[in-house]
Amino acid sequence: HSRRDLSSVLQALAGALEGLVPVDMVGVVTHERGGVRNRAIHLRSDPRRSDESQEAYVRRISDATGGTEDTFEHVPAVRDAMERDRRTMVFDDIGSDARLDPTAMKRLGAECAVVVPLAMGEAFVAALVFGRTSPSPFPPDEVKVLEDVAGPVTTAVANALAFEEIQKL
Repeated sequence: HSRRDLSSVLQALAGALEGLVPVDMVGVVTHERGGVRNRAIHLRSDPRRSDESQEAYVRRISDATGGTEDTFEHVPAVRDAMERDRRTMVFDDIGSDARLDPTAMKRLGAECAVVVPLAMGEAFVAALVFGRTSPSPFPPDEVKVLEDVAGPVTTAVANALAFEEIQKL
């Protein structure tokens, strides 16, 4: 596994967060022409089927949450907060939050989440999604920790995304 791939970056991030903020899932979501993609998801408690690889799980979740036509597309508020305003969004109760497509988020198994934009200069890179499978919302001090780690992670995520694109060529 190359240290450059997104799963490795997320695994390292999840490891670093372990003692700071309890999260059950960390994801990287990118917004591209034609929609949004769940690029990688790291899970603390693993809901995968026994024979399923991490890549297959991410693909299945992406398909279940609408594949490329994902939640951001349906929810301009989230997209604008990420791409235009670069504003962190906190979802205390995903199931009843009007800003989200609840069915898509529920399939991920998340009850509450924090979405932090990653940007380098003018460029929006991706959004980091932190989720909990229990209904225990993120208090402001934990949100601050997640925003603080997002900075150093941005470069690693940007590099991993660039590396992914190069692999395709």
